[in-house]
Amino acid sequence: FLDRLHREASEVGDKLDKLKAFIDGAAFPTLDLEERERLKGQAIAMEHYFGILNARLAYHTAKGAK
Repeated sequence: FLDRLHREASEVGDKLDKLKAFIDGAAFPTLDLEERERLKGQAIAMEHYFGILNARLAYHTAKGAK
């Protein structure tokens, strides 16, 4: 269970890092406004999801779940 949760958090973190790098990159401003807003919204949702995964990991690790 925890292994799967660790993997998921790692994958989401990697994807979030890549999305943030894209948003900070040169190609992002060339997108139309609506697409830029969707990508920013996606980043916010992913940050929230990543935070929840990490909170679950902390809880189950402290609890001693296997």
